[in-house]
Amino acid sequence: SKISRNLRTYKTFQRILIIKLRGIGYIFLLSFGHIFLCATIVMNYPNHSNHRGTVPDTSHCGLAAVSKLCTVCLAVACVVSSWIVYYSGTVSMSAQNYEAFAMNTSQSSLLRPESTSLAMSDDATGRTNLIRTPKESNSRDTLARVHDIRSLKHLRKIESQDVTSPFEKLWPRYRLPRWARKDKNFDVAPERSICFVHVGKAGGSAVGCSLGFSLHCNGSKQRQGQLPKLTTGVFHKDVYNCHDNSAYFLFVVRDPIDRAQSAFNYERPSFSDDGDDDENVKELYVDCPFWTFEELIQNGVLSPEEVSDENKEGPSSETCHARAINSLHGTENHASHLYFNYQYYYEAVPQDAQILVIRNEHLVDDWNDLESFVGGKGKANRDVQSIPKSNSYPHSAEDLFLSESSQVALCHELCNEIQMYKSILERAVNLDKQQLQVSLDELKAKCPEEASAEICSDALPDISQKLAENRGYDTVHP
Repeated sequence: SKISRNLRTYKTFQRILIIKLRGIGYIFLLSFGHIFLCATIVMNYPNHSNHRGTVPDTSHCGLAAVSKLCTVCLAVACVVSSWIVYYSGTVSMSAQNYEAFAMNTSQSSLLRPESTSLAMSDDATGRTNLIRTPKESNSRDTLARVHDIRSLKHLRKIESQDVTSPFEKLWPRYRLPRWARKDKNFDVAPERSICFVHVGKAGGSAVGCSLGFSLHCNGSKQRQGQLPKLTTGVFHKDVYNCHDNSAYFLFVVRDPIDRAQSAFNYERPSFSDDGDDDENVKELYVDCPFWTFEELIQNGVLSPEEVSDENKEGPSSETCHARAINSLHGTENHASHLYFNYQYYYEAVPQDAQILVIRNEHLVDDWNDLESFVGGKGKANRDVQSIPKSNSYPHSAEDLFLSESSQVALCHELCNEIQMYKSILERAVNLDKQQLQVSLDELKAKCPEEASAEICSDALPDISQKLAENRGYDTVHP
């Protein structure tokens, strides 16, 4: 297999390295032997005296020269051996770690034959459905990327002004927001860097603060470790400050149902005196009877015969109904974190992107596993015991309530979003089969039909214009 060939190649390199190190050891022994021999001979030869005093016999100066030559050889041996040891530690893993990695990645989602991509297909009824089709993986490229990024053990710290911004290069009339900058920056080549994909209300602020970005951090700072050093850019909403050839794109994800409810509650207007509440937001929350998430589903999504007894007002007008549906589908921007959804972020990253995932439901474990994955401390030396929440506010019981009928309707409306969520998980190269199955089982507990479905009744929205206006591409200019 490709993994076995890579392993054999590495072991060959290791054998050559051992031979070199043995040679250095022989030079050490030879040098010490020469020094000892020369010192013994010089000490045992008699000195002679003249009127100026006692001086060594000059007839034996050649022995002193030999002694000096041996000392020089010893110094050269020290330098060469130090360089080889440093080089071997920087560019390669130990054989045991490499074998463990090979065993782990052989079970990785990217190397599994069931890894999938998205495709559009028309069924017999004429509806366009979302189908996940098998996607060919490149295990050699995956191993090369991991080997390459693990080799970055000694990163040079650089000043903020020396950091180039892909965002400012693409949009020269705009400045990169302060929250997207890091106070601690390291010299990492773009092809070895990690792009942090901050999906709103998925726990990304907590992870982003630990990575060094200023995302509502409330005093929390960048953590120690390899993962924060390698993560140089961030992608959030309409700020794409990443290189397309980044080694990895790190998604922080959360159950789509919980994320949608949290996003709706977060965007609710505050009616502050400064008048900064967006009119588009008020159209959803104020002009329509959608003050709570339960009301959004009952009054905006369900048909008249499905409205529960608790909602006597009945369904909303056709305009409000369209606003509710389109907000959940991410086709109208009445709540920005609903608008910038999984589909947006998934389609915005390069098609061949290598994806890493931290799951909100398993935040600490995934962080520690990922730190080990990129070459940081192993599982036995974990430092992170908790990750403080950021940008999180207490909500009333009414805000958190979601009836059974509302949950069923919400699962149906978020079907495409659920498929995107599943695709991100399935493409995560740092999750094994067991971790993937745990997340899918958690999803099935809330949306059993959609979690098991391969197609959705609603077509996947065309968001090409949204991507062009917000993500930005080289062919699009402001």
